Amino acid sequence: MKMKSKLKAMLAAVTIAFAGTALADINTGVTTSGATANNGELFLSVWNTTLGLSYTRDLGINLSNFLPSGLLAPVDNGVGVDYAFGAAPTIGTGNVLTSGYQLKFGLDGTAAGMSLGTLLGTAGTIWSVVASENFGNDRLLFTTNNLAPSLPTAQLQSTTTKVSQHLIAVNGLQGGAADPTSNESSTAMPPSAAYSGSTGFGTSLGGLSFNTSASVGTGLNFWIAEQTAPSASTLSQFVGGDGAQWLLASDGTLTWDVAAVAAPVPEPGTWAMMIAGLGLLGGMARRRTQGRAA
Repeated sequence: MKMKSKLKAMLAAVTIAFAGTALADINTGVTTSGATANNGELFLSVWNTTLGLSYTRDLGINLSNFLPSGLLAPVDNGVGVDYAFGAAPTIGTGNVLTSGYQLKFGLDGTAAGMSLGTLLGTAGTIWSVVASENFGNDRLLFTTNNLAPSLPTAQLQSTTTKVSQHLIAVNGLQGGAADPTSNESSTAMPPSAAYSGSTGFGTSLGGLSFNTSASVGTGLNFWIAEQTAPSASTLSQFVGGDGAQWLLASDGTLTWDVAAVAAPVPEPGTWAMMIAGLGLLGGMARRRTQGRAA
C-alpha cells in the first residue's frame, strides 16, 4: 500500500509538472460554424485504473475522413505530431477506407509521452480510439471487438453527449477553442472528468452495453453509428479488403490498417478438380478430332 501511494504521488507530481507543456485541444463535434462544424476529431485514450492515470492524444483526423463521401485522407501538416504512411492510398475521397491504406502515429515524444511510457510499461493498461458528433444528427466512431454491438438511437445520443463532455474537460486543461492544426496530448488523474477511466467515459463511453477498449497490443475493430432520423440510427463496421483495425503497440506506435485484398489461393482439392476438368476437355477434343478424321 505504501509503495502504491508513493507511485501515485510521483505520478501526480509528474502530471502537474507537465500539464502546461503538452495539452490536447480536440474538436468535440459540437461546433456550430466553420469548416470543422459538427466534425469531431479522433482521439486516442490510454489509461490504467490501478495507477489512476490516463493519457489522451489528439489524432488530428476529422470524423468526416471516415465517411464514404468524406474528405481526402490526412497528410502531415508539419505541426505537432507528424503522420507517417505505409502503403500509398488511392487518391480520392474517403480514402482512409481504401484497401491497403495505413496510417501510423509514432511514439509521442512530448512531455505527456513520459506518462504514456509509464502506462505502456504497466500491466492492466487499456486503450481506445473514439470520435463524436453531437450536433444535429449524432455520429459516433468507436473501437470494439464486440461481434454485434447494440446501440439504440437514445443511447447513441446520450453517448455522444458524454464523449463531448469528456473532451471539454480534456480541453479545459488548456482552454480555448478546438484547433485542428495543433495535434498534441495531455494526461489526467481522478477525480478529473478528463481522466479516461472516469464513469463518464471509461470502457463503455459512459453507458454503452459493450466494451470499447482492449489491452495494449490487442487490435480493435472500428465502427460507426449514425442517427438517420429522430428515432432511427444505423450501425456498421468499417471494412476494407478483409478487415480494418486500430492497434496500439507496446512501443507506443498507433496504426490504422486496412488490410489489402489478396487473390484467393485455390485449395489442393480445387487444383485437382481443375486439372481433371482440363484433362476431360482435352480427351473430348481428341475424340472429336479422331471422329472427323475417320
